[in-house]
Amino acid sequence: MGSVPWAFVLFAEAPREKIHNLSVNIGANEQNYQVRDVGDAVAKLVPTAKIVYTGETGPDPRNYRVKFDKLCSLFPAFRLKYNLQTGLEELLAKYREHHFSLKDFEGDQFVRLRAIKKKIVAR
Repeated sequence: MGSVPWAFVLFAEAPREKIHNLSVNIGANEQNYQVRDVGDAVAKLVPTAKIVYTGETGPDPRNYRVKFDKLCSLFPAFRLKYNLQTGLEELLAKYREHHFSLKDFEGDQFVRLRAIKKKIVAR
């Protein structure tokens, strides 16, 4: 990432009058992805993965494109360290390093809401 610090460091060190009471999206305009984009990237990275697009979105007119113009204007030198590809590669490497399995992925241990629901039912 060079000499540009992490976003939280930029905000922690910024003059209060520059950032006070602002909501700022952290990201890059060229890195807005649809679910299909992410699924296709995963399929390329893990050829054995089975990606299923269910089409269950229905008539949802919302657009989830996020704008990062405010970030760019506040901190023009800021650049993301990762893009979709490098982020997925690191995530896959960590899954493998920690022997993360399908059982882990589908289980309750890493999904807080499932763990909470299980505890409520157990009462």
